[in-house]
Amino acid sequence: MLKSITQFLIGKKPSPPPLQEQPLDLLVPLRALSAKGCWAELEKQGRDLLATQPMAVEVLELVAYSLQQQGRFADSLALCKQASSIDSQRWLSNFVAGLSLRALGRTKEASAYFHQAAVIAPKDPQTARLRLETQIVADGIEAAVEDYRAHRLRLGHKGIVIEAPVQSVREWSLRRGLSLLAAGEQEEILFEAPAVWGQAKEPIRASVMSNLPYVVEIPDAQIFSRSSLILTSDHTVLSDTAGHHEFGSFVSFAYENIVLSQQAGKVLLDFEEYETHEIPAGIWMSGLASNAFGHWLPEFLPKLQFLQFHSDFPSLPIIIDDEMPPSHTEHLRRLVDNPLLVLPPKSSFFCRRLLVAPSPTFYPVELLENNLPAHQIGALSPRALKFLRGGPPASCGHSGGRIFLGRKAMKWRRLLNEEEIARYLSGLGFQTVYMEDLTATQQIALFQGADWIVAPNGSSLLNLIFADPKIKLLVLSQNNLFNWGNFQGPMTTLGYRPVFLCGEEAEAIDQKHSDYRIPLYLIRHALSDMGMSEAKA
Repeated sequence: MLKSITQFLIGKKPSPPPLQEQPLDLLVPLRALSAKGCWAELEKQGRDLLATQPMAVEVLELVAYSLQQQGRFADSLALCKQASSIDSQRWLSNFVAGLSLRALGRTKEASAYFHQAAVIAPKDPQTARLRLETQIVADGIEAAVEDYRAHRLRLGHKGIVIEAPVQSVREWSLRRGLSLLAAGEQEEILFEAPAVWGQAKEPIRASVMSNLPYVVEIPDAQIFSRSSLILTSDHTVLSDTAGHHEFGSFVSFAYENIVLSQQAGKVLLDFEEYETHEIPAGIWMSGLASNAFGHWLPEFLPKLQFLQFHSDFPSLPIIIDDEMPPSHTEHLRRLVDNPLLVLPPKSSFFCRRLLVAPSPTFYPVELLENNLPAHQIGALSPRALKFLRGGPPASCGHSGGRIFLGRKAMKWRRLLNEEEIARYLSGLGFQTVYMEDLTATQQIALFQGADWIVAPNGSSLLNLIFADPKIKLLVLSQNNLFNWGNFQGPMTTLGYRPVFLCGEEAEAIDQKHSDYRIPLYLIRHALSDMGMSEAKA
């Protein structure tokens, strides 16, 4: 949702300014805080401005948005209504009011606000999607779809909407009589609550079963850029995640751009604006979040281990998304040398033959509200991690190194006193390194040559698999460790012993991406207990 609102604030022409509109130079910091997701600070600074300029409509909107993001929906709605009373033709106040009303269960009222937002910004896809979703609940699916079609026709489109059931690849393939090639056994994966410095209690352990590996060749399949959905010739949507026999009903399609709405095992699709290209054959490695390292390494690349069971694998091109970090392709090239077929943005491939394999475990991008056990979500596969650390070894430029991994580019889950920590660690011989500045080979070499690493929690820690198991790793984190047991357990299986050090959240402890800080004295004591003699001083 943040992306849609940020793009609107930056790229849209504003409505005519109402009386007492806030000067632009005072709005810039608030917009920046919104883009960074600093909701508490945005609320504070916004309310300070409203104390002197209560009619400043965009400030009202931005504070309302910060409240909505913090889960304070009634307060957010009140400010949206106040903004609308000043200027009813503002997209943001209508949009955020719709979000807050939907969260409060007042769907019919939310639908009216999303309708008004769609009138103001008719080309915004997120607004149209939310308008459709709320109208389905308020007025029924037939009326909502017909209204959406009319909306698209007014914009010069054909208004094509496809309603499709969702199934797992295995379920659909077996019903169609396709041959599934066995690609190994299921794997039992250890979940182990992270070892937290200063806490001596026995760690909680559990286990989870991996997906059953397979390879299948799907005829006449359509895939889409940055989408983890396959559309079959009989208009079925295939997704091993959303079709999971236990947890699929909790999977959200909020970031699937081709999905208009999801309702009880079915989806409404609109991909009319996608340019379609027909290809004879390909290996499916594109998908939602393929540009994120925390998905590319444990979710996408391990599919190669299974896909290679197919006899045609060496001769077929691998389909990947455009605009991925170069290091992703470099990791791919470490493992296989197939030709690559790039799927451009806003495009689809109609594949006469599509080779498909599953990710190792249930690895969703977004979930609906749920109470699923943490160990069932995003578990790492030791078998997959062993496969990933294969390939040619990187050339280590040094050995016995001490590394602090910075996070300068992050917009959330920021370590607020990172610079202070970097200065302290520098005095202990640590070099501050930013992983986004390194190639895949350099990242691997960095971990291979290190004997101490201090790092904020994040996907870059997946590189631990390239290090010597004797490495000392101190992970800086919030108090709530969420599903980091799915990292600790597999790493324990592989012989690693990371230690977590928990600090103080800047916002609510239940927010997964909350900013936080770690006092220096805790780092000093933790490093000393881990065997660093210099830290004792």
